[in-house]
Amino acid sequence: MALRPLQRSRIILPAMTTKGRKMPDDPTEMSLHALTQEMRKREDSLEHLTAKAELLRRQMLAQLEANVAQKAAAEAQVEAARIGRVNAWLMFASVIVALTVAIASAFSAYFAYLAANQPHL
Repeated sequence: MALRPLQRSRIILPAMTTKGRKMPDDPTEMSLHALTQEMRKREDSLEHLTAKAELLRRQMLAQLEANVAQKAAAEAQVEAARIGRVNAWLMFASVIVALTVAIASAFSAYFAYLAANQPHL
């Protein structure tokens, strides 16, 4: 029994994804997998160029979102630095107050010692 050579079907089927659903016509609705499948077509085909443009658009949007997040992080870092400086000044002020209290306590103890050891008249 001889095998017949494979013949190409003349029926044009709609583009299918791996799940058997019709692929969307709008490239913004295509999955990343579908776009990469479109990129496998000829480089001068409309599908390839459309998929390439869509991938570049998505990459640009991702970079813009990353830029916004980076700006927010930088602003938070500046605010944290400002708060850190305020806390450093408050810590310095508390050290000065503690030093003043310690000196006053030392004088008080000294004068209490002198009063206790001085002969009474």
